[in-house]
Amino acid sequence: HSVIGKFVYQLVQLLAWHIIVFIVIPAVTNKQFTDNVAAQFLYFFKFGYFVVSSMQVIAGYPRRILSNAFRKSYNTVSWLVFQGYRLIPILPDLRDIMDWVFTDTTLSLIHWLRMQEIFAQLYLVKVRRIREANSPRDLGTPQGLVTKILTGGLVLTGLVLLIWGPLLVVSAINSIGEPYPPIVVTTELQLSGYTPLILQTTQQNIKSLNSTQYKLLKQTFSDSDVYPVFDARFPEDNFVLAVVSSPSSVVWGISPPERELLLKNVNGNTTFKFSWTLRRFN
Repeated sequence: HSVIGKFVYQLVQLLAWHIIVFIVIPAVTNKQFTDNVAAQFLYFFKFGYFVVSSMQVIAGYPRRILSNAFRKSYNTVSWLVFQGYRLIPILPDLRDIMDWVFTDTTLSLIHWLRMQEIFAQLYLVKVRRIREANSPRDLGTPQGLVTKILTGGLVLTGLVLLIWGPLLVVSAINSIGEPYPPIVVTTELQLSGYTPLILQTTQQNIKSLNSTQYKLLKQTFSDSDVYPVFDARFPEDNFVLAVVSSPSSVVWGISPPERELLLKNVNGNTTFKFSWTLRRFN
């Protein structure tokens, strides 16, 4: 905490910064300072830093720091800021370790960290006690339904967004617009109430559509309301043609009583169910 050292450091930094802004950057970018908006922004940003540093040199360093800047007040805003600061990974520990390194103390590093944790817990307890004094509630009274819904709902929503939000965003970015063709196609024909009549599977006869086939497919949807979406989001490489020509992999097993019952009930209301299954990679 040497004021003279900071003053000399600021002079050296001021000289180096002007050399970079007015000599180095114009030579590299072939733009003068008056024509370079980015350099002007950096210069005025650094100008504000030099103003604050000069005020610190004039006023000098404080001899003793009695509290953390985040723990000077005990309102809800300060509590939220302090909790957000503690949630930042590594930063609170880094600050505590630097304080231990540059502060004269007889405490070991472990005891210093424990002391900082005690101070943080005492601050949180004091904020809670002030909040209870401002909003008194009888001991043993259950929490209100509105409070539980709002507090619990916000916490659950935040946790879900924190955990699943990045995964959903990355998944959507990686999957939108990419073709995902099937590798196995299975078709099944079934008479309602009975075992499947035909079960066919193909894996070899799956091919991409050529230009002619894709044009015919587009013409099928030309009069439909979904045609603009179809034309914009589903290019040619999103479609495949699967030819299922292999014989059925199952034998229709039906007992004689079931066969007689089927012959008696066959009429115009008999329904067949045709279904298909697409299996993709992974």
